[in-house]
Amino acid sequence: MKMLKCLSLVLLLGISSCSGGGSSSQDPSIDPSVAPSIEPSVSPSVEPSIEPSQEEPEIDYELTYPSSLITYEGEEYDTHYTYKYKDSYFDTNPVSYSKDLALFSFAFTIEATYKTNVRTFLTTLGFDRLVLSPDYDAPDSKDSVKFAIGHKEIHGTHVIAFASIGRDYQLPWMNNFVIGESGNAAGFAPYANRVANTVLEYARPYEGQNIKFFASGYSRGGGIVSLASHILLKEHSDIANSNNTYCYTFEAPTVVCDEDYMEHPSIFSIYNSGDLISYLPPSKYGFRQLGVAIDLRRDDMDEVAVNFNEKTVLSPFVITEDATNEEEFTAFTVEKFSKVETRYESQGIYDISTRSNYVNHMQQYASYIIGLFFSIKKATKDDIVSNIMDNAFSLLVEDGLYNFLKEKLDAHGETYDDALLRESCNYLVKFVMYICPDVVMYMLNDDYQSCIIRAAQLHAPEVILPLLLVTNPN
Repeated sequence: MKMLKCLSLVLLLGISSCSGGGSSSQDPSIDPSVAPSIEPSVSPSVEPSIEPSQEEPEIDYELTYPSSLITYEGEEYDTHYTYKYKDSYFDTNPVSYSKDLALFSFAFTIEATYKTNVRTFLTTLGFDRLVLSPDYDAPDSKDSVKFAIGHKEIHGTHVIAFASIGRDYQLPWMNNFVIGESGNAAGFAPYANRVANTVLEYARPYEGQNIKFFASGYSRGGGIVSLASHILLKEHSDIANSNNTYCYTFEAPTVVCDEDYMEHPSIFSIYNSGDLISYLPPSKYGFRQLGVAIDLRRDDMDEVAVNFNEKTVLSPFVITEDATNEEEFTAFTVEKFSKVETRYESQGIYDISTRSNYVNHMQQYASYIIGLFFSIKKATKDDIVSNIMDNAFSLLVEDGLYNFLKEKLDAHGETYDDALLRESCNYLVKFVMYICPDVVMYMLNDDYQSCIIRAAQLHAPEVILPLLLVTNPN
């Protein structure tokens, strides 16, 4: 019985992946941990004076990263890709999609996971004046935001590239479930401001010169840098505009609210419409995706993935009466959890069909459970996951889930807030049993489980890269 294992997968996928090692080179004049007050006076040229050489050198960068959401015969495997970089890629008009720049962005954000990797990436491609977020060296916390910035002068234009990670972050997952009562997603907005302010401070030495900005991010990192780019374009138009600002993100959540939304033709949101993350937070809460959408989903995804790496084997998609493809299935799943159900409000159980209902009745519990999961030891996680299936039905009663988790946490010497754990567990169980009991029946269905697992796998970089290589948007 895989019911609760898969339910955990849906919740835990709330927005991410994993992987790699490191050490950093940082400009001591910049402190990325602060949010400087900046009134930039840079006047970027609309027609940057980049004139590539007739015999432009090509730089090979060997990208290697381990699998995250897909394993082969129960083991992780590596993806290898040789990225061929040229300075002339930045000749591209920012409002025109470039596969070469999309691949640059992909490699940058993957390598930004670890400071040694990202330093190697930037220096290999000729970038200098590296600045890395101090969170690379700090203990993991819910407020961690790892990002890297580099600079390269290309024929008189200063290219400032920055990326935030989307893999292997732990406690910041809590913020993926924090959206706030109003405005842009509260679990992303302050971190996007931190990145944007640091980039603005970084750009000060180039005031009055030609500048280009390039932003990269994957998953949570994609949400952060797309919002940071939005801040630059909307609030600092004297330094950033659609003629000099590029942003390529992958599998980013919907983090901008309707009230603050602007069309940004130089932001490209690359995603797989079968991936659950591109639907969260739900549009019914008033959130939207930033930029131009590039959907990588295609009917031959499995073949494309296996041809690139024979170990990238996806869980099969099974057509049901509710969905004939991955996109329909993810939309159906979101709707199941956020449908209107008011019969149990008198008992203190609320649906999450509205933003206010989610924030007032679910946000604290969901973020606490996720944060707890990522704060415990690996051995504790493994013990919970390996035993949860055998206890599935006993968990769906008052104190059932709480007692199970408490026993495991105590056995491994973990620390936790006992009262909040109990309150969170009991509310989540009641929510499932009262508001969406049909989800339990779906979880017992092998076909549905397979589709849930597949939806999670479609978020993985080892799937996105081969799809990115074969996609040529019109």
